[in-house]
Amino acid sequence: MLKRLALCTFFLFLLSACGNSEPEENNTIATAELSEREKTLLHATAGNILFVYNLSLESQGVFDVWVEKYEYGELIEEKIGSVEAAVSKKGQILVALIEVPQSKQTIVRVAIINDTGYESNEGMIALPDIGAFGYGTLISNEGTTLNKDMAIGQLIYSGESNFFKTSQESLGNNPVAIIKELKDHSEVYLIRSSFKKEATAPHD
Repeated sequence: MLKRLALCTFFLFLLSACGNSEPEENNTIATAELSEREKTLLHATAGNILFVYNLSLESQGVFDVWVEKYEYGELIEEKIGSVEAAVSKKGQILVALIEVPQSKQTIVRVAIINDTGYESNEGMIALPDIGAFGYGTLISNEGTTLNKDMAIGQLIYSGESNFFKTSQESLGNNPVAIIKELKDHSEVYLIRSSFKKEATAPHD
């Protein structure tokens, strides 16, 4: 309960920091550059494996963010921790993996922060404890133009400790191309994002 309260407080802190930042290019997503203090607080409240993104929109849009699990290129589980929310002008996405003590289960917590607060959801995954492991964002700090369907982060396991590769920047954020590139890995968790502009009501 205390951890959830602390996480809620930090969500509001992130929203405030995002609102005070310099204007960015419209309709973009960028990996957030956090201070050491922000990183420490976020690790303490949300988990050790974190993905944080800044959103900048022309007006208002609706986001759906979730995690998918693949094994050797085949989709095994979809819509893990799926959450949908509207964002106006500025917002943030947070994806956190939290290990459950004395268990092989890991909580996947997904949140979308907007000007009214945040929407969040959770899912459970069982991460393997052998083989090579790596994770990282697929979005630059400078920002990437938002598309209807994007891959924004990856968490990769390989069954062989001497064989490991990550998706290449040349693939952009195309989920299909990225999964094809990573099909030789035993487990891949892909963070997905869907974006659509919210229709504006016609004026009389």
